[in-house]
Amino acid sequence: MSGLNFFRAKGSSKIQEQFAEHTILRDIILEAACKNQKIGIARGECDIFGYAIILEYKNEFKKIQLKATSGKAHVWDVHKTIIESGCVILIELVEDAQNEFKVKYHLLKKELKNKILNQPPKVSHPEKRKVTKGQFDSMEGNLLKRIFN
Repeated sequence: MSGLNFFRAKGSSKIQEQFAEHTILRDIILEAACKNQKIGIARGECDIFGYAIILEYKNEFKKIQLKATSGKAHVWDVHKTIIESGCVILIELVEDAQNEFKVKYHLLKKELKNKILNQPPKVSHPEKRKVTKGQFDSMEGNLLKRIFN
C-alpha cells in the first residue's frame, strides 16, 4: 500500500490531518531557520475558533486554519473570522509519476474573500462558509512571505 492509499483509507482522516499539520510546521520552522529568524507557534487544543495554529513572525501574528486532502475532499467549511483576518492553507498529499509521496501547499485566494463570505456553508452553521479546492492558489516558494502578506 502506498502512503497516499494509507491516508485515503477509511478511518485515517485524523492521521492525515496530524501528518499535514506536522509537515507544514516542519517546513515553516526550517524556512525561518534558514533565514536566521525565530518563529513562534501556538497550537490550539480545540477547534472552537476555527484556527489550528497561530504563528508569530517578525512581531506579527497570524491565525491559520489548515485543511488536508489526499484527493477525496474538495469542499470544506471555514470560520468566517479566519477568512476575514486569518489564513487558510490547504495541504494536499499527492504521488508523482514515480509514485513518490509529496506534499503541496495551497493558500486561499485573498481576492475571493468577499465572494466566499457570501457563500453558504457546506453544513448549516452561522459562523462558517464553504471553500472549494478551486479557490486556492499554489504556495510555491516562500511560505512565510505568502502567509504574512
